[in-house]
This record gives sequence, structure tokens and C-alpha cells, in this order.
Amino acid sequence: MKKLMIMALATLIGCNLLAQDKGIIDRINQKGLKAVEPKQMYWIKSNEMIAEYLGRVGNLTQSDLEIVSKMAEEEIAELDKILEVRDKIIGKEKKQSKIDKKLSKYFNDPQKAMETFLQTEEMKARAQATLGAVNSYKGRVYNTMPKNMLTSFHYSAGNGYAGWSFSVELNHNEDRVGGVLKYENKQMRFRKEDDPEPKPRIANVDDSVFVKVYNMIEEGKLYDEASYYHPFMDIMDGTGWSLRMGFGKEHISTGGYMAGPNHHEALNKILNYLNEVYKQIHPEEEEQKN
Repeated sequence: MKKLMIMALATLIGCNLLAQDKGIIDRINQKGLKAVEPKQMYWIKSNEMIAEYLGRVGNLTQSDLEIVSKMAEEEIAELDKILEVRDKIIGKEKKQSKIDKKLSKYFNDPQKAMETFLQTEEMKARAQATLGAVNSYKGRVYNTMPKNMLTSFHYSAGNGYAGWSFSVELNHNEDRVGGVLKYENKQMRFRKEDDPEPKPRIANVDDSVFVKVYNMIEEGKLYDEASYYHPFMDIMDGTGWSLRMGFGKEHISTGGYMAGPNHHEALNKILNYLNEVYKQIHPEEEEQKN
């Protein structure tokens, strides 16, 4: 046994392979094409999957773009390790018969090994395409802040599987100052047939609320959003949302499914502010809850 280990090590050293490369060789011998499995980026398995994925890279948030960028770099580094083993064994040899002879020293099936190396190259190319695509979207500007006053702010979210929906609307009166703040909550899944339909909660607000929300949109850069967001990994039965902001005749719309917006902190602050405004106007509703 000791003699065999010494011979195996000598063989590795003979073509400048490191002992750690033996793990890759063993993996290819044991698993064949399955030895090259992406660690997280499932979409680099085929041309069809990468084409579909690259088509929605523009729907990723800036934070997700950073995550996918790092994933791609790590994936490329892992694939390079396999290709380095190939290069150490084959070198610059071009003649197929000599290539097969070199591979036969390490692989049970030289042809399968070559197919594995080819698949590795293809997956690396797809990982590089992913990296290039996500990097091109980093720091992209989608919209600039409108100059006209805020005239509407509509946000809604819901989960069909869980059976709930929520919406808040802020609409300015067309012919006079001030406007209307309206909330709606629905529980479809657990609602009994004879339960009354929940009524919208409405409050009249003055122009200061519109000015405040406008400033919060500007300060939090909530205006600079893509039209739609999707998570970098597929998720089923999640929550979808939409946001539409009106500035006179100009509108900015965005939404997503289990992702976004980029400036979600600004959105949360605005929703919390409007909730506080409503509670101040209708304190009796809070008293009824307690």
C-alpha cells in the first residue's frame, strides 16, 4: 500500500500536479459529467437556462446584483481549478492520440474526461456571461426626481397563497387643497362566507402630508427604481407588491415579487409615516383595538 501511494504521488508530481488536484481527478472518475455541478448558479447548466436568466438580470435589486456577482466569481474560480488540472495533464498537446494517452494515466475513460472538461469550459463561459451582465447593471440610474408636486402615492402588497392583501392610497384633491388617505386590508383565506366585507379606512389630510411624502421620496431616492424586481433565486408562493407615484402628469411605477425596491428603507419610512398620520386623525380606532 505504501509503495502504491508513493507511485501515485510520483505520477502526480511528474506532470506538475499537486496532491490537491487528485481530488478533482477522483471526482471525475467517479461521477463523470456530474462532477461539474454548479454550487449555487443552477442556470449555468445549459444555454437555454442561461438565456432565460440573463433576460431577467435587469429585475434584480442592487444588493442581489452584488450577491450574484460574488457567486459568479466564486463559481468561475472553482471551474478554473478543473481546467487547470486538464492543462497540467495535456499541456500544449494537439494530437488526439497523444492526448488520450496522457489522460489514460489518470482517468478511467479519457473520452468522458474530455467531455467533462468541455462541459466545464461551457459552464465557465455562462458564469462569465452572468458576471458581465450583473456588473453592467450595478449603479444604474432608472429615473430622476420629478419637479412637480406629489399628487398620488399608491402601494399594495399581497400573497394569493396565504390569502391576504393590503393597500394604502394617498390621493390629492383635484380642485382644492388636501387629499384622501385610504387603507384596505383583506383576509380572503380565513374569511367566512357570512363575514361582512371589510370597509376601507379613510382619512382626510392636508397638503403638508403630500409635501412630507414628496421630501421622503426625494431624500430616500425612492424615485430611482426599476419597473419590476425579481429575486435571483426562484421562489414559489411568495409576496408580490406594486408602487405607483404620481407627480401631476408624470408617473413612476415599480413593483416586484419577493424582491425590491432598491430603496426599501425609504418606502418603509413613508408607510410608517402615513400609518402615524392616520392614527392621529382616527385615535378612536386605536382605542377600540386596545
